[in-house]
Amino acid sequence: MAHTYRPGGWPAVICDRGAVFVPPSVEPHRVKALYEAMLTGADEAALRTMLDEAGPVPSYAIVLRDAGPRGNGKSSARGEVVADLRDHKGDHADGRDAPLATAIVRGGGPGATIELPIVSGIVLANEITLHWNVSEPEPEPEQEPVPEPESAPPPEPEPVAAVVAEAPPEPEPAPPVLTKTPGPAVGVPEPTFRTGAPPPPAAPVVERAPGQAIGDHDGLTRAWNPVGGAVAQDIKLPQPAEAPMVLGLACPAGHSNPPDRTECLLCGQGLEGEPRPVERPSLGTIRMSNGTNVPLVGSMVLGARPSVKQATEGDVPHLITVRSPTRAISRSHLSIRIDGWHVFAVDLNSTNGTFLLRGGQPAERLRPDEPFQVSDGDVLDICDGVRLYFEGLP
Repeated sequence: MAHTYRPGGWPAVICDRGAVFVPPSVEPHRVKALYEAMLTGADEAALRTMLDEAGPVPSYAIVLRDAGPRGNGKSSARGEVVADLRDHKGDHADGRDAPLATAIVRGGGPGATIELPIVSGIVLANEITLHWNVSEPEPEPEQEPVPEPESAPPPEPEPVAAVVAEAPPEPEPAPPVLTKTPGPAVGVPEPTFRTGAPPPPAAPVVERAPGQAIGDHDGLTRAWNPVGGAVAQDIKLPQPAEAPMVLGLACPAGHSNPPDRTECLLCGQGLEGEPRPVERPSLGTIRMSNGTNVPLVGSMVLGARPSVKQATEGDVPHLITVRSPTRAISRSHLSIRIDGWHVFAVDLNSTNGTFLLRGGQPAERLRPDEPFQVSDGDVLDICDGVRLYFEGLP
């Protein structure tokens, strides 16, 4: 069945195996090489390597459909490009054991509204729709029940004198057991950890020899975290024994605020007096696109298999594991640090980088190992479709 596209300005490589969608900055001869690689069966890792050789490519999408009988699909999207994969029932099919029927890739800004057919080739587009003929698998025939062998009727029992006795009083019903079930978050996809499993524990404080690393970490390795499924959306990080003290202002209700505020962040009451040491509260929340919410109460390291090489006494970062089916997220990919009333993000020299999305501006890659101050409303893209939304920052 023919695929379709809407004319635009981004090169789109399309064939029966899937598509690669790249920005106009990718040179034409590299686009042609991607098309030839798709025709010869190159896998996702090989295609990503070709994109890396093309220089910084902040936005792209790769959609591939397996050649096996099931025809499962998977995608890798970065930056402003979005890929939506569906099975024959219209359910999400990215990375699932389900036949891929439709894939829609959008990006590249405005374009034409007309849809044009294409079977295979290279076009300039702002949206492509891939179609595959997928029939719903036939259900297995139900087995007819095997009748039980007939047996001789049991002998009739001899009559027994009836014994009349008072019926015991009915027991009082046990009180119901109330359980608290967290409600689903609105507008977020399924989270990443296994159903019913508790959130990942915070990193323990361990005694170690000088130079000894906590965990396994090389800062560059692409590693797949085998944990899958869904979990509770909120991660509760343990509070420190003593709240960090920072210079600030306290409102009449006792709420701590940055020293440059004139009104309380929580209750809106006026702030007066000179700054003095106050307990620092939570500085907001990181809401992740996979459904996980993390409070900003201390430093943390996020990645497919996060670990810490060095930590100061009393400030061991919390380790937040992020599922990465395509192995695009590094083991220790991103560090979040808090200094006073400010939040900083540090890309830990990850393989595929961390990208800042701020106020509709083009995606900007963070420089490795350089702290970047995050503001309220910022979004960080750490690849593999995982984005971090910073909310409630002072």
